[in-house]
Amino acid sequence: MCFNPFQMYLKSLAFLIVLFFSLVGCFSQKASIRYHEAEMPFINMGTTGERLFPIQFNDDESTFRVSFNIGSSIDRIITINFDSLDSYSGTLFEQGYVFNEQGEKIEHFKKISIEPKSGFQNFFSRLDSLDLLEMNNREEISIVLHQSFSVNFVEYKNEGQYNQFYFYTQFPHEEKDDSDFYNRVQSFIIEEFEEYLPLK
Repeated sequence: MCFNPFQMYLKSLAFLIVLFFSLVGCFSQKASIRYHEAEMPFINMGTTGERLFPIQFNDDESTFRVSFNIGSSIDRIITINFDSLDSYSGTLFEQGYVFNEQGEKIEHFKKISIEPKSGFQNFFSRLDSLDLLEMNNREEISIVLHQSFSVNFVEYKNEGQYNQFYFYTQFPHEEKDDSDFYNRVQSFIIEEFEEYLPLK
């Protein structure tokens, strides 16, 4: 029997070509996968603070939410819930932009579960001492030109009572001043959730 190296080469090449296009086909199928929303018939039977609907209308017994920006390219929403089943939960949403080493802007979104530094029960106990249900907006602030400052939108619902207010502070550049109520609220938020914030 005569051995023909050229024929072996052609067979090997044909096999590699077939294998290549088979793999390309598999990767193409994976790349073309489309995601879609799922129908969930019972999802709107009730809402909780873990969803971004207004907390005034959710079914939780107590919900604290602060939507804020500390003078950066990221907006954050922190929600802490206590429901009628004696269950606690905490959620952080982040949305905005981050930048790579070349200065390119990249869209950013993140959602994670969180827990207050003092624990859920102590957190709600501390909330009671801040009288959030009685607070009004602080619409003005003295700012330094070209220096970042913070804005905070606070919502609090507890046993059927609800309040919302917003305020500005000079954080992160101001000195801590707990004699000012709004600074005290912001210090409380920063202290409880500093591990989730870019403060270092």
